[in-house]
Amino acid sequence: MKNLPVHGIVLFALFAMGCGKSVSPDGLPSLLPLTLTVTQEGIPLTEASLMLVPAPPYDGRNWAIGGITDQTGVARIYTHGKYPGAPEGTYKVIVHKIAVVAAVSYDDAPKDDIVALRQWEAEHAAELAQSKAINCIEKIYTNAETTPLEVTVSKGNTHYELQAGKAVEE
Repeated sequence: MKNLPVHGIVLFALFAMGCGKSVSPDGLPSLLPLTLTVTQEGIPLTEASLMLVPAPPYDGRNWAIGGITDQTGVARIYTHGKYPGAPEGTYKVIVHKIAVVAAVSYDDAPKDDIVALRQWEAEHAAELAQSKAINCIEKIYTNAETTPLEVTVSKGNTHYELQAGKAVEE
């Protein structure tokens, strides 16, 4: 009986959360599962950000749809960042990938001592400041008006393989 109040709180919390079910926003259409495999020059494109934009003519759809590719180049697509899948329709696919080129590598930095790490960063501040971000995707793929990548989400089309051009460093 000592644990009864704790159990009561847990049961109330589960009930209040709807037993783990999330409430969809008003007007969210039914979603179909969608995965995209993205390669660049035949190699899986990892850690790339994908955004799906309704293809013209614009029909009033206004849902944020996208995903991030994993180590195999596969992205599971979500609507509004948390609802798995995408509404039926045709979409242009925008691809972004930014890489950081550092003048010094954190591989040489202390790992388990935060004070030593901060001291290392202070000693290497000038080199770290020379780090730069580079775009790894050809510009044509980074804009909804110019990307040739397009997918049509429907019950029969829930996986696409896309080629995101040549590797670049811009």
